[in-house]
Amino acid sequence: MNNKIKIFEDIESIDDKTAILLYNNGFTTIDDLKNSSLNDLIKIKEINKKIAKKIRREINKKFIA
Repeated sequence: MNNKIKIFEDIESIDDKTAILLYNNGFTTIDDLKNSSLNDLIKIKEINKKIAKKIRREINKKFIA
């Protein structure tokens, strides 16, 4: 479980619970998040639109821009 959390440790908007949810739903790398859409994140149970937007915004700022 620690590896699941460690993957996303540089992203402030992802807490431990969200990291595990992402990992368990196929987001196992930062690249998976970079290639995802807002809708992809919202489809995950327990990740609401507000959290998904924060994640996308931070990913865009840190890794894409």
